[in-house]
Amino acid sequence: MNLLSSEKARLIKEEASRIGFGACGFARATEVPEEERLRFQRWLDAGCCAGMEYMHRYREIRFNPGLLVESARSVVVVALNYFPAQKQPSSHPQFAYYAYGEDYHRVMKRKLTELFSFICQIAPGTQGRCLVDTAPVLEKYWAQQAGIGFIGRNTQLILPRKGSYFFLGVIVSTLELPPDTPLKNRCGNCRKCIEACPTGALSSPWGLDANRCLSYQTIENRA
Repeated sequence: MNLLSSEKARLIKEEASRIGFGACGFARATEVPEEERLRFQRWLDAGCCAGMEYMHRYREIRFNPGLLVESARSVVVVALNYFPAQKQPSSHPQFAYYAYGEDYHRVMKRKLTELFSFICQIAPGTQGRCLVDTAPVLEKYWAQQAGIGFIGRNTQLILPRKGSYFFLGVIVSTLELPPDTPLKNRCGNCRKCIEACPTGALSSPWGLDANRCLSYQTIENRA
């Protein structure tokens, strides 16, 4: 199928929507800029990753998608909404919305695999990897580069007019696609997330201290 890159991009986004993704965007598979690397390193040096020692590993791979897929040209990023259609009754035990349904790793992997199969149909010979928390990738950085959202002061990826209740999936691919325009931050002077955080985990704008984070303590902290 001999299609222009722009036509392939349109078809991929249409297929992503059909599969159920709430957003889909493309970024060039280039090395992460030095500024972003230094920000990540400062976060590690400050001990803000708490006991998540795996964050210290595979640094070069984390900053270069070309080390995940040889001759990578594009990073395809998709977002899947997980806000529940029906919430737990207030009288029942409460837990995170993302844990209401089936393990999101399985759900996202199935959908990503379906999308990548479609990509290979319209661009035979394409190589790539579908990633859902299964490789050292800066998902939120790539999502912002792909134009589907911006990283707020609470370190969450926020999709304009849609919110932050989304899983992120990434396909690193050898297929060259026209990159979308990265979204600029839209927080303005708002600091509501920092003021509302009950444990002060958002000790500084765009700086999450996992040691104080309830999510870290209840999911990641094996102690």
